[in-house]
Amino acid sequence: MSKKHQKTNNENQENKNSNNNDELEEMKNELQQEDEKEQLLEQIKLLEKDVEKYKQIASNTQSQYMTLKTDFESYKNRIESKEKEQKTNIFIDSVKGLISLVEELRITVENVPEELKDNSWANGVVVLYKNLLKKLEEMNVYQIDSIGKDLNENYHEPISSEDADDGNKGKIMKEFEKLYVYKDGDNEYVVKPAKVIVGK
Repeated sequence: MSKKHQKTNNENQENKNSNNNDELEEMKNELQQEDEKEQLLEQIKLLEKDVEKYKQIASNTQSQYMTLKTDFESYKNRIESKEKEQKTNIFIDSVKGLISLVEELRITVENVPEELKDNSWANGVVVLYKNLLKKLEEMNVYQIDSIGKDLNENYHEPISSEDADDGNKGKIMKEFEKLYVYKDGDNEYVVKPAKVIVGK
């Protein structure tokens, strides 16, 4: 074989090898790109899972916050209601002593003998009684008449009964002690129930 021919064969072989190397390099690059793509897809999936996890955490946190807020508002309202109830009870307890005095004066005024009607001392007691009633009303405590009304166990304490015609059966015939109520806005509290005789 001539040297020239040998040289040509060598060049062809080198070209072939070079082409094979290029193809291999290209395949290698493609495989590397595929591998990178798969890695990226895997990372995207992991990130999506993280996003869902954090969304769930955020949703749970918001739900817990709303629950806590509702519970706190409810607790606050209960405390305020309890404080108001305690203040009302303290007020009612403190005013009961004054009502006892008013009731004693009422009985005295209603039973003043005829000969003392014009007596200055007796008139002074009447004025004192009326002033005390006015003072109670300034504190939103009211004396209520019960005679002729239906018996209501929330307001009246029956201590006896007496015969009555059909129209007065179950109604209050007499009062021994008056009914006193405390009004706070739309709420009404019995400070002292009336002691009454009921028609039967």
